[in-house]
Amino acid sequence: MPKGKKDAPPPVEETFEKVDISSKDPRTVVLMLDSPEGLVQAKACEALLKYMQLAEKNIKELLGYDVLKRLTALLISQEKGLRAYAVMCLAACMSLSETRLKVRKMKMIPLLLKLMESDEEAMIHERTTFTVSCLAEEFSLKIDLNKEGAIAALLRLIHSPTPDTQRNSVKSLQLLTQHYQARATFLETENGLQSMLELLTSEYAILQEMALRTVNNCMLDVNGRNAFREIGGLEKIVQFIANKEYADLHVVALSVLERCLEDTENMQALQSSGCLNDLLNCIKSSTSSELKEKAALALSKAARNDLNCKILHEQNMEMVLLELLSHENNAVAGAACEGVASLAKLMSSRQRVGQNDGVSRMVNLFTCDSIETKASAAKGLCTVVADLPTNCILVGECDGVKSLIGLLSEDHALCVMYTAQCLSALSVDSKLRSQCVEQEVVTKLVDKLNHSDVDVLCACTEAIANLACDSETRAQFFKCGGVDSLIPLLSHVRKEVQRSACDALALCARNNEVATAAIQQGALNLLTEIGQSASRGTSTCQSALSQLLASNLSAKYKLTGRVDSSDIIRNGFYDIGPVREPGEKFLSLKELMERPLEVNAPVFYVNLIPPATPKLGDSEPSDISLNTKRSKSRSDKAKDAKLPKKKSTSDVTKEKQLPEDSAPSLVSLMEGIPSDPDLLSHIQHAKSEYNKCSLRTQIELLGQYVSDALGGPLENTSSFHYELDLGETQNSLKSNLVPIGSIRKGAHRHRALLFKVLCDQLGVSCTLVRGEYNRYWNEVLLPCESGGPTLRRCVVDLISHPGKVLPDGSPEATQYVRL
Repeated sequence: MPKGKKDAPPPVEETFEKVDISSKDPRTVVLMLDSPEGLVQAKACEALLKYMQLAEKNIKELLGYDVLKRLTALLISQEKGLRAYAVMCLAACMSLSETRLKVRKMKMIPLLLKLMESDEEAMIHERTTFTVSCLAEEFSLKIDLNKEGAIAALLRLIHSPTPDTQRNSVKSLQLLTQHYQARATFLETENGLQSMLELLTSEYAILQEMALRTVNNCMLDVNGRNAFREIGGLEKIVQFIANKEYADLHVVALSVLERCLEDTENMQALQSSGCLNDLLNCIKSSTSSELKEKAALALSKAARNDLNCKILHEQNMEMVLLELLSHENNAVAGAACEGVASLAKLMSSRQRVGQNDGVSRMVNLFTCDSIETKASAAKGLCTVVADLPTNCILVGECDGVKSLIGLLSEDHALCVMYTAQCLSALSVDSKLRSQCVEQEVVTKLVDKLNHSDVDVLCACTEAIANLACDSETRAQFFKCGGVDSLIPLLSHVRKEVQRSACDALALCARNNEVATAAIQQGALNLLTEIGQSASRGTSTCQSALSQLLASNLSAKYKLTGRVDSSDIIRNGFYDIGPVREPGEKFLSLKELMERPLEVNAPVFYVNLIPPATPKLGDSEPSDISLNTKRSKSRSDKAKDAKLPKKKSTSDVTKEKQLPEDSAPSLVSLMEGIPSDPDLLSHIQHAKSEYNKCSLRTQIELLGQYVSDALGGPLENTSSFHYELDLGETQNSLKSNLVPIGSIRKGAHRHRALLFKVLCDQLGVSCTLVRGEYNRYWNEVLLPCESGGPTLRRCVVDLISHPGKVLPDGSPEATQYVRL
């Protein structure tokens, strides 16, 4: 070493010494993720993962520290270990929906799918597919995952050697295929459905179940069902169900078939391959109640298609269902009833059910504990007895009517509806109708007319209408207050309820008590309003209105101003005049009698009951003996009439009969109303003197007789002061009601009414018409004078030339009916 030189100092160490850092603050650990050192980042991820797994609140805390942004950066790290730690932390965050939505905003999906490539480690695949399965639970993320190609990436991993990766992949596909766009992508992807079928042989039941559910999602689309059929999926599903080793998944597999069976092509494919028969055998041999119920409902749904129904009928599906009807499980029996109801659209199917004890089995279900099963049994029975009298008889033989009526008391809308429909179907049999009346079924049906369910209202009113073809039913309907419940339904907001209510009223109104009560409650106004509505007017409304008017001619005359030749004026008819204001209430005779006396507002009525009868009987006095003597002045006038004796009567005279259940009600309506012996004398005279005359002679002589009885011929009615005479009659009776026979002086109105009454008693066709300006007249049909079968309408003059027949349209007839 040269002299004078010192040794150089040693070089200074420029590197930072190793520092061990420990922190209990999660914010510090999150910041450590930004470290350039992989080891620090890894330790930070490990610490954060443990912290996340402790509680959800910890995850929420870390989200607030922007941990997702830093984890995203680690997903693209060059080090596999860091990518693994990052995806593990991310997977731990997926329990929160908040995390999943933030993942979408940060556009992390492409990064996650990149981690699902084949060169990544198995653990990364497992955690990434788990993360994707969590993301797939969000509807919006299903769309994003599908757009980024998640379907193809997941299909590549379903055959991974790692079971957890397989499970996560299939679960993701199951969730994604719930969206129609992802389903379309899945079906377009090669071997998508085939891959799911291959998983059916997996040793893991969870993979089999998720594969079935994925396929089931795809069966929502017709393209999926067609593709499934083409790869033989139908047969494989049936084989899967036939394998008892997979019994716990049979119900899930059946869900796939349920949707496939809706298509006729699939049903035909199963039939031709023999798999449909195998399926039915599986249903019969299965010990699972759940499978039997599910299968019966699936086949029931399939049978709604007409072609499918025929195929199932050819396979004797009814026999399988009939066996299930006796199953100890109510749900199974109810499902079988649903199947019977679907198949029973075929007459041959209904016959097969009836011939194999199906009717009695369904009736037996009415006593079970399940109200749903009772409803299904009523539905099945309703379809089985429709248009098949032999099955209706079977219902009666097993005491089914009593059981059915008992169901009307149930507080279950479907049960009541199907029961009412079944009673409607059974009403074609007269014996069953009698049983219904004996057990007061109408009363129970009426009780349901205040139900809130529209279908119940329609079914019950239709049942009443179908049962009302018997007079006993109509009488029972009136006694139980059916009118009070039915009339409000005429103004129901639903058109179908209005229509069925009109049907019921049209039939029940054949009973005059029903008709009168309905009119008093405003039915005429309601029906008229409905009939005038373009949107609500129907033929059933018109039918109800016509029946009401036919059953109560007094109301018809007031409303229409016409009593046709087919309408026979009988006991209790009264003329109250025309409608004077809209919505005017139609009053009964008794109500009119109780009103204060109004001399200028007489009501003319017809009372055919002899005054000598102390108590009114149950029959109309059409054949009553008329022994009441007329006043001397009337007798003297009657003697003036020249009565030619002839034996022949006109061919146009019609036989007119009383409606079967109208007489008793009319008699009861006349209780307390003064009798009319003068009218009975008019009738007795007409029958004894004119009954054997020719038609034209009868009309002419009756016209003369009526004119003589009410003041004789009149040249000028304005100078004929009949009002004073009528006022005196009202004052003497102290009532607004005036018996038509008591009138001594009368003009057009009074003569036309009396003439119509006498014609009806003689069987002469006659129409009573009210025109304008206080004009009333009678129309009759007479053979043309030139001979031949043609009948001509004529007007009968009762004023100027009593008894003269005026051809309709002639100047004389026109002048008579007008001012």
